[in-house]
Amino acid sequence: MKLFWEQGYGRTSLAQIADEACVQLGNVYYYFKTKDEIGAAVVQYLSAQNRTMQEMWNAREPDPTARLCAFFQLILDSAPGLMQCGCPVAGICSELRKAKTKSVAEQAAAVFVDMQIWMEEQFGILGKEREAQELATHLLTLIQGSILLSHVFHDAAYLENEMRRLQSWVRGL
Repeated sequence: MKLFWEQGYGRTSLAQIADEACVQLGNVYYYFKTKDEIGAAVVQYLSAQNRTMQEMWNAREPDPTARLCAFFQLILDSAPGLMQCGCPVAGICSELRKAKTKSVAEQAAAVFVDMQIWMEEQFGILGKEREAQELATHLLTLIQGSILLSHVFHDAAYLENEMRRLQSWVRGL
């Protein structure tokens, strides 16, 4: 996952993966027959990580506003890596689509769908049932846009400013 995030899916070789994992290349082939299988495993990991965070916020935070703000805080805490390498989910989604790795690309896009559904649930609890999907899409768009601009301009201020605006907006709902 680290290599895909830092270098991109297309530029990462199986030999580099073996070197990073400190194993022989043959061991990589023993567990993963193709690079696409590794891509699928990375996507499964990202999906599980996303669900674990959502479950933690749902259990730990008393209300949806606090849950959404916890999500924004995670993004703020991740700003240096996001500024340096961009969003790991968006990056792998984009590359897999370009590579026409359809099944793995669809699995990667499902991570965004899970995020959007979780956000919709939070907006629904806040009494915004009728517009929950639209609000979640808007929120996801703002988050991804701020990550992209921070990465492109190598300036975390885009991300930091937008997350603070979003925290204020959600608190005002």
